[in-house]
Amino acid sequence: MSATNHMETPPKPRWLDLFRPGLLLPTSTVCLGVVLHAADSLIVSTVMPSAVADIGGATLISWTLTVYVVASVMGALAGGQARARFGARNAYLLGTGLFALGTLICTLAPDMPSFIAGRGVQGLGGGQIAALGYGIIRRVFPQTLWPLMFAMTSGMWGLAALVGPLIGGVFAELQVWRLSFGSIVGLSAALALMAWWALPPETRRKPDGAYPLLRLLVMGASALSVSLAGNATDGTMTAGLTVLSVALAAWVIRADRGAAVPLLPRGSLDIATVTGAGVWMLFLLSLATYSFALYGPYLLQFLHGMSPLQSGYMVAWEAMSWTLVALAVSRWPMHRDRWPILAGPPMVGLGLAGIAWTLPVGPLAWLAVAVFFAGAGMGVCWAFICSRILAAARTGEEDIVGSAVSTVQMMGIAYGAALTGLIANSAGFADTMSLDTGRSVALYIHLSFLAAAFLAGYCAVRLVRARA
Repeated sequence: MSATNHMETPPKPRWLDLFRPGLLLPTSTVCLGVVLHAADSLIVSTVMPSAVADIGGATLISWTLTVYVVASVMGALAGGQARARFGARNAYLLGTGLFALGTLICTLAPDMPSFIAGRGVQGLGGGQIAALGYGIIRRVFPQTLWPLMFAMTSGMWGLAALVGPLIGGVFAELQVWRLSFGSIVGLSAALALMAWWALPPETRRKPDGAYPLLRLLVMGASALSVSLAGNATDGTMTAGLTVLSVALAAWVIRADRGAAVPLLPRGSLDIATVTGAGVWMLFLLSLATYSFALYGPYLLQFLHGMSPLQSGYMVAWEAMSWTLVALAVSRWPMHRDRWPILAGPPMVGLGLAGIAWTLPVGPLAWLAVAVFFAGAGMGVCWAFICSRILAAARTGEEDIVGSAVSTVQMMGIAYGAALTGLIANSAGFADTMSLDTGRSVALYIHLSFLAAAFLAGYCAVRLVRARA
């Protein structure tokens, strides 16, 4: 009996296993790629006042994020195709090269349109790096180490949240904001060298059909529509752009079915499959948790008189909670992963309800607890959802599964931003609003996303019951 139990319960993976010979360089490559992709936007937001003072273009600031998000979605979707056509190493080097080129354009930009163009090239490369990272984890690491690697990448997001503003702030204070991008170019070169050594060369595969450029462009248009919806101040415009985005995405999904060269894995929206249930869960959780990151700083300053630094750290606490809990559960046995998967959505829902209750009037100590639950709910289940999706990849679709995971996360954030803006505007959000209106906004934008957390819980039940 004891021997049988021993065989049924595999040993827990160790953190040191990620740094053993043969895995040290791949681990370092994936982690550095995540840091660069995550820290870049934080650096940009920190140095933008200095950049605007130098090159102008204050009215175009929002486009620095919009173009980056849209390009990142397209880069993530293209990652699987690049991996299939050029091999993992060459595709990763291509993504890194694009990211470095875009960063260099930002470094030398004489005006804001040039800077925005650089952000677009950065997004293409960054999205491809993020998507290919999932493929590297699936192909290089044993399945028992996947949760540890996903927890490690979560830690890198937390590190980026701390380091990105610091790097940008230091160079901005020294009035040499361009050097912050110059440092990223140097790190990109280091990433390229690491990828060259870490990833084995692969034989290029002959494409089965023409490159799906039209579907890629239409999905980019969908991402652009929802990004513009998030920035729109008119409720009708926000709703119209959101509907347009959904229609364009639906066309891509329909056209992708049965295509010789698909962008998305089969059954990616079928909730009866592991891939479909997992993808929907990732999308809904990403959508549900973005409202506090988007409006939290403003509302904390407006309703509670917090300083920008204090409100920024309160929002960062959500990301750090995700990281801390992801690290804490990373060694949870994979054969019992149903429990963290099922626990995630209720924790997110509890966090959203707590934020809706405490953000309008306090107390701030309980708000911090609620924010912790929102982040912890993501951290407890994210790695195990991704592991199930990657493990369920059908033969021949391994390359595009990682692209789908990364794309769904970005699109969830984009739709979360658009819907949050629509709800906030409907609740009366404006530059000049009363305290009562501000409290109503704080209440409704978080209560409204309880439905998404509930649906994610339903998807979690389907996921633990589904078969590939």
